[in-house]
Amino acid sequence: FGGSLYNVTVQPDGKILVGGQFTTLNGNTRNRLVRLNSDGTEDTSFYTNLGGGFNNIVQSIEIQSDGKILVGGFFDNFNGNTRNRVVRLNSNGTEDTSFYTNLGTGFSSNVHNITIQTDGKILVGGSFRSFNGNTRNSLVRLNSNGTEDTSFCNNLGTAFDGNTGQPGYSGITVYSIYVQPDGKILVGGAFSAYNGNIRNSLIRLNSNGTEDNSFYSKLGFGFNDLVNSVYVQPDGKILVGGDFFYYFNGNIRQGLVRLNSNGTDDTSFCSNLGTGFNNDEVFSVYVQPDGKILVGGSFTALNGSTRNKLVRLNSNGTEDTSFYSNLGTGFESTFSTIRSVYVQSDGKILVGGAFITFNGNTRNRLVRLNSDGTENN
Repeated sequence: FGGSLYNVTVQPDGKILVGGQFTTLNGNTRNRLVRLNSDGTEDTSFYTNLGGGFNNIVQSIEIQSDGKILVGGFFDNFNGNTRNRVVRLNSNGTEDTSFYTNLGTGFSSNVHNITIQTDGKILVGGSFRSFNGNTRNSLVRLNSNGTEDTSFCNNLGTAFDGNTGQPGYSGITVYSIYVQPDGKILVGGAFSAYNGNIRNSLIRLNSNGTEDNSFYSKLGFGFNDLVNSVYVQPDGKILVGGDFFYYFNGNIRQGLVRLNSNGTDDTSFCSNLGTGFNNDEVFSVYVQPDGKILVGGSFTALNGSTRNKLVRLNSNGTEDTSFYSNLGTGFESTFSTIRSVYVQSDGKILVGGAFITFNGNTRNRLVRLNSDGTENN
């Protein structure tokens, strides 16, 4: 790829959707979204149906149960037509134009995350301050046809606000959304207020959009900086990764914490992490079926040892050191970032981001690893 990747996801048929900032794949013009066959070759018919593609970053890709593909990002044009930050594609890559008609004028600014609920409703988070001409602060829920679920918005109140004060980030942003099996919604990002109350970077909502206040009361002071990734384990514990490197609820927590299901800190997990990740961000957290935890980001150390951008933890927070040994020198340390990690049904691991080498070999933005961390050449 001729530019950074932001999202990698796999369809039920094994085909791989890749979105990002790139404008070429293998020397051919490919504007921000492609689909690969399971062996890494391109599904060229898909791109033919995309036409001119997207004019700016594709940040989020979600596949519906019917095979349709939701795409969100920074774009305001798709295939020569105005499309403000969200489109839905048919499974062959053509646009589902009726969906966009229902979106109206769309989103006023960037979309960072799309998450589909089990009932088909669609959660959209980002840095936007309006949707279809109405004030909507960083989070909306859509019905399956693209119209807004206005009752959800009413329950959100004024939604997200506050001043993060972080250089390089454009104001208040929702970066991560995770829907729990019980329907409650975890929301992480760059914010310090929700509906007029102090809420630092992570909250949990009830399924109707009202806040689960008991959860935040357990978080205490919350996070002092950005939350990029939220992932709920099968046992209900909550992994939170981001750019917080000073404290969580008054305690030092560098880049990754695990919460109990009620929002309290799983302190044994933190103890096993040691000093945690050095002063660069965690962007992606993914739990394997065996409970091991893949963590990707821009970090170069874990617990004082060199770890270039990707590690695997055991379920208790200790490092799976054999995995890192198999990575070799890993991803080059200068200006590289892992943005997306996805485990296939066969256990192979797709890793996408902004890197150009892996283990000393040229690997432009996407690699696939075997389950033990060696490269799937």
